[in-house]
Amino acid sequence: MLVSHATIQFLNGITYSVPEEVKAAGFQIGPYELGSIVEGRSLEKLKAHDGVEGIVKKISTSTTTGISTSEEVLNKRKDIYEINQFTESPSNGFLVYIWEALQDTTLMILGLCSFVSLIVGITMEGWPKGAHDGLKIIASILLVVFVTATSDYRQSLQFKDLDKEKKKITILVTRNECRQKISIYELLVGDIVHLTVGDQVPTDGLFVSGFSLLIDESSLTSESDPRTVTVETPFLLSGTKVQN
Repeated sequence: MLVSHATIQFLNGITYSVPEEVKAAGFQIGPYELGSIVEGRSLEKLKAHDGVEGIVKKISTSTTTGISTSEEVLNKRKDIYEINQFTESPSNGFLVYIWEALQDTTLMILGLCSFVSLIVGITMEGWPKGAHDGLKIIASILLVVFVTATSDYRQSLQFKDLDKEKKKITILVTRNECRQKISIYELLVGDIVHLTVGDQVPTDGLFVSGFSLLIDESSLTSESDPRTVTVETPFLLSGTKVQN
C-alpha cells in the first residue's frame, strides 16, 4: 500500500499500515490485521498493538460501556468491519433436482430400453401401435423423476427453514453502558459480549475480563481436551463452546 494512502505505524519492530478509510472512520486497525491477530492467535502481533487494551482503543470501544448505538457510528463499523454474517448461497431450483433424479443408473437403463423398444416397435408394427410399450416406459420414468425431484425439493426447503430457526440465536452484549440482547447477526466489531457456561462463541474475538474460560474446540479441531482462555491467551474462535 502506498504511503499516501495509509498511516505507517512501527510496532515493536513490526510495520503496520493503517488504511486511510479506516483512519477516516475513527479506527486505528483494519479488519485484515485484526483478523490475522485473532484467527492466527498471534501473541506477537497482539503485543505489538499493546495487547487487548490496545486493540480496544484502536477499534474505539470500551470494556465497560461497549460501543455507541448511534446509527452513524454503527454504520461506520459495518462499512469498515462488515457484519457477522456470511453470504448464503442461493437454493437449488426445482430443475436441479429433476436433473439429479435423471442421473439414477436404473432410470438411465430404463431410458435406453424405452428407446430400443420404440425403434423396434415402430419398425415392426408401425406408428402408433408399435410405440405403446416404449411410451409407457418413458411415462413411468417421468413419473419417478417428478416424484423424486418433488420430494427432494420439499426436503431442501424444510431443511433450510429448520436451519434458519436454528440460527436464531440471541446474545447478551453491552452497548451504551446497558446490557441488551441482540441477534448474532447484529453483532459488530467492538461489541462486548457476555458469555456463560454452555454458550456458543458467536464470532472470533478476544477475552477482555472475567474468570478464565475452558473452551471446547472439538467442533473445529476434533481435539477432546478443552483449551484454557485467559487474559494472557485471549483468543476465542467462532463456533466453539464455553465449557466452564
